[in-house]
Amino acid sequence: MLAATTSVLVGAQADTPGTAFDQNVTGFVTNNCAGCHNERLKTAGLALTNYHDTASLLRDRAIWEKAIARVRAGEMPPKGLPRPKPEEITATTNWIEEQFASADEHPDPGHLTAHRLNRAEYNNTVRDLLAVRFKPAADFPADDSGFGFDNIGDALSVSPVLMEKYLAAAKRIAITAIPLALTALNPRASAIRPNMAATRSAWNSSTLSIFRPKAITICKQPFQAAKRLTASSSLSTASRSGPAMF
Repeated sequence: MLAATTSVLVGAQADTPGTAFDQNVTGFVTNNCAGCHNERLKTAGLALTNYHDTASLLRDRAIWEKAIARVRAGEMPPKGLPRPKPEEITATTNWIEEQFASADEHPDPGHLTAHRLNRAEYNNTVRDLLAVRFKPAADFPADDSGFGFDNIGDALSVSPVLMEKYLAAAKRIAITAIPLALTALNPRASAIRPNMAATRSAWNSSTLSIFRPKAITICKQPFQAAKRLTASSSLSTASRSGPAMF
């Protein structure tokens, strides 16, 4: 049991990212790069011995991409120094590029702040969506600005006063945008949450008052046409038969 547990732990340790980095990068750097690019000499301002895991490698991706290109081109290690075997170069450079490709598949989007509308954006949005012609954000507090702009999410905050203004503006917008035939005349809470039965009745009465005359006219048209046709037929028959005989 102890042997099995030990083998599992050893296997897990072999699969850790740090161990994979040591196997593929640390050994190569120690044998071929550390003589010049160490913390003491820092040739060309570069110390490759400061990297100990994949995360640090990914942070300085541009440096490692240049190092890979120079190693593959035979420029590093410089002439006069022992060169690594081609298979060692291939194994190390391919492993590093695989880490880059894996990072590209799952990029870190970073921090994203929830963006609220500033006053101008709020007015324009309400106007475009609801055809409301006034500016509901006119009495909102002044928008915070950052770097000279008032539409940066990190700079725009929501204060308690602004939240109260949002609620008041929402009520006014709803009262203005919803037709009066569908709401109560008194702009109170009942206007925002009208009685559905009363609203439906008002809507039915308003709609019928518009369409009833047209419907009656349309319905009468066939009867009026038939009546005219009957009258015309009677006159035509009378004209053909001549004057009545007594």
